[in-house]
Amino acid sequence: MLPAAEARGVLRETVGAGEAEWARPRGWAPSIAVIALPYYWDTNPPAAENSRHVIAEILAETT
Repeated sequence: MLPAAEARGVLRETVGAGEAEWARPRGWAPSIAVIALPYYWDTNPPAAENSRHVIAEILAETT
């Protein structure tokens, strides 16, 4: 599960993540979500919904 948008800044500050350290999971998370979405589409709707959520959140951050 992806932390809520409001919490991500607090998380980043708390762990002291620099730009490169923060960029890596932002690339990793949507790649896993894109793989999981079609896999779980019919067999695990909550997991598919989480994948859609992760994709939407990452895209919202980058626009």
